[in-house]
Amino acid sequence: MKPALWCLAFGILPLPGQVAALAVYTEFQHTPNAAVVDSMHAEVDSIILPLGLGLEWRSLDGHGDQVSGELAVVSFKGTCDSGAQPSHADDSRSLGWTHISDGQILPFTDVDCDRIRAFVRTRINGSDPNDRDRLLGRAVGRVLAHELYHILARRSHHGSGSVDRPEYASRDLVSDDFQLQETECRILQLVNSGAIPSGIADIEGATGSAKQGEAKFLKERCSVCHGPRGQGTRNGPPLRKGAHAVSPVVLAAQLGIDSVAMCRRAKQLKLPPLSISAGDLPDLVRFLNGLL
Repeated sequence: MKPALWCLAFGILPLPGQVAALAVYTEFQHTPNAAVVDSMHAEVDSIILPLGLGLEWRSLDGHGDQVSGELAVVSFKGTCDSGAQPSHADDSRSLGWTHISDGQILPFTDVDCDRIRAFVRTRINGSDPNDRDRLLGRAVGRVLAHELYHILARRSHHGSGSVDRPEYASRDLVSDDFQLQETECRILQLVNSGAIPSGIADIEGATGSAKQGEAKFLKERCSVCHGPRGQGTRNGPPLRKGAHAVSPVVLAAQLGIDSVAMCRRAKQLKLPPLSISAGDLPDLVRFLNGLL
């Protein structure tokens, strides 16, 4: 029993329970193709539902609906129809965007169907004509899932996962393989469970003390595995990637995901049990980002 109890000391943050339901209200600039919309719904559901998050699709034209959980309002620009005339939209610009006010993520998102059609035109035109609406719906759904991720994670910054990356190639939006990675799932669970307060989830919210973070980093002997600057060693992975700043919620997610491996490695190196709480994260992040 001793090894099991010792490893439990590395359970830095418990895996949160199910996050709340999300009501997604939609409005379209032009009447959409039903097959595209059905495919979009199916794609977003397949990405988000594994989290245990129930999506409720509603139209802004509806009246009297009550929201049981969180909500997001999505405005679709342009024409969501693979058979529409070729768009002259600039596909080098954002395909979707979520509104921000005073640094806070707002539950309002725009998705530009014309830009998405232009972006994936070559791949869709080269497919079976009977499959084009489904592929366009898939592409629109993945762009929307990206924006919903910003809303649910309450983060304006991007990562290196499947959904939260800052840029996509056209093949990424229509390929068969696309799902949330483990770190992305963990971030959503941590924020929506309240384990990480939304105010410190993003980089700007990390208003901790670099001095206290350094003291905690040294006390917990983090440098043995992760190096004095968090750059990683042969004993452990980097805590941040290159010159990219880390946020409290990303660090928390990574610690939670790697806790079993950390336990095994620390035991091999004869290190004491780790003791880090959510309250320590802003200090650690401030320290690590100060080393950039």
